[in-house]
Amino acid sequence: MTKLARRMGLAGGALLLLTVGVINGCGGDDNASGSSSGSTKDSGGNDTGSSGSSGTDSQPLPDVVQPPPDTGTTLTASSILASVDDAGTTGTAKFTELNGTVSVVLGIQNGAPGVHGMHVHNGTDCTTPGPHYGPDGGPYHGEWKITVNEAGVGALTVPVADITVSAGPVSVVGHAIVYHKLPAAPVDAGDDAGDAEAGPAPGPPPRQACGVITKP
Repeated sequence: MTKLARRMGLAGGALLLLTVGVINGCGGDDNASGSSSGSTKDSGGNDTGSSGSSGTDSQPLPDVVQPPPDTGTTLTASSILASVDDAGTTGTAKFTELNGTVSVVLGIQNGAPGVHGMHVHNGTDCTTPGPHYGPDGGPYHGEWKITVNEAGVGALTVPVADITVSAGPVSVVGHAIVYHKLPAAPVDAGDDAGDAEAGPAPGPPPRQACGVITKP
C-alpha cells in the first residue's frame, strides 16, 4: 500500500510539472509574437523601437515651381553724346529691345531751351555723320524731337518700332546719333514783296552734340 501511494504521488508530480511546462511554453510564444509585432528590447530590457517599421514615413511631394515664361531676350545699346561746339552741350541715348519693340531713352544737358531735333544718321562716326538714317531708301528711321527746359535739361522716353538693336536692315548699332541746334528762323520777305526777296530755305540746323551707338 505504501509503495502504491508513492508511485501515485510521483506520477501526480510529473503530471503537474508537465502541465506547468505546457502553460509556460504557450506564454512564451505569445510574448515572442508580441515582441515581433511591437517594440524590441535590448539585453537590458530597454525598448529600442518597433522592429516592424522602416523608421521613415511617407511624405507628400512638394509642389513643383514652374519657371516664368520666356518672354524673349533683352538687347541694349547706348551712346554718350559729346559737344561739337563751344556750347558744351552733352547727352545720352539708350536703346532697349524686347519682343520686337525698342524703348528709347534720351537725355540732354546744358542745351538751349526749346524743341530740338535728335536723329540717328547714316554715318558711323561724328566727323562725317552723313544724312539722316534711311537705309531702305524710304522714310527716315530714328527721328525724335526733344524739349529742353530753361535749366538746359531735356529728357524723352518713347517706344518705337522702326529701328532695332538686333542685327538687321534698320539696326541703329554702329551709327551716329546727333543732337541739333534750334532750327533757324524763317526768312521774312517783308510786307511788300518788292522790298525784299525771300532767301533760300535754311538748311538743317547745325550739329551740337554727337555720339556713336554701340552695344555693351
